[in-house]
Amino acid sequence: MSNNESAYVRRRRDDDRERNEAAKKKRERRFEWVELGTALGIWGTVVATAIAIVDARRLNAKQIEGLLTQQKLMQGQLDTMIAQQRPWILATPRLDLPLIRDVTPDRSPDLAVPVTVDLKNHGASPATNIVIYSMIIPVSAPHDSERLNNAEEELCAEAEKASNNAKKIGISVFPGEQKAGSGIASVGYPAGTHPPLLIMQGCIEYTYNGILHGKTGYRMYLGHVNANTHLWEGFAWRTDSQRTEPDAGVLLEMKPTTIDFRETDDGGNWAR
Repeated sequence: MSNNESAYVRRRRDDDRERNEAAKKKRERRFEWVELGTALGIWGTVVATAIAIVDARRLNAKQIEGLLTQQKLMQGQLDTMIAQQRPWILATPRLDLPLIRDVTPDRSPDLAVPVTVDLKNHGASPATNIVIYSMIIPVSAPHDSERLNNAEEELCAEAEKASNNAKKIGISVFPGEQKAGSGIASVGYPAGTHPPLLIMQGCIEYTYNGILHGKTGYRMYLGHVNANTHLWEGFAWRTDSQRTEPDAGVLLEMKPTTIDFRETDDGGNWAR
């Protein structure tokens, strides 16, 4: 057999091996979800049976407590199985600088902030139909975390609704893969001379196994850390960067050296 023929045979053998391994992994993933579905079915049967027993007999408090304990134990086992097989998305937002603020006279002040979110799947299944919603909220320091949490939850609800109403509109990220998603958040810039501290927060919504939903929330300070007090404050716009563009009005540009963009520590960054 010639060298060329040997190389061809080896290449075909390698290709066959790769296809077999890919098919094996696909079968294993399918089997894992079938196992999970079977466990869910068993759990549902146990619960239904327990309800039927309670309905048919008058059990004492100790027997009912035992049934509830068993139900909680099985639910915990199912939650663990789902957590091990599902995707988990880590989100790292970064600003697209410089920031531009519209300061055209007689026009409502507005600040639009483009943001890129680096997404990495640390789980065991693909995350599909990913939708990214972001928002900006002017705050004071210290600020009301509960108000921000409520706004973040509402944002996630809107993202999930958009995902359900328009299938296959988002990107997909496979296990171990990293992709960049983009979005834009805007806010009516508060009037007045004192620059506000801004919070940028968002929700990454995705689906897995066709019907289940996962979410990742992020929350970032968008402002400036005072070098003397080490406290957060709003950043001042540079008037020397003002320019006029056709059909765009009067714009102010914010240089990146005056901006700090960091994670908050108030519970706004999570995955579930």
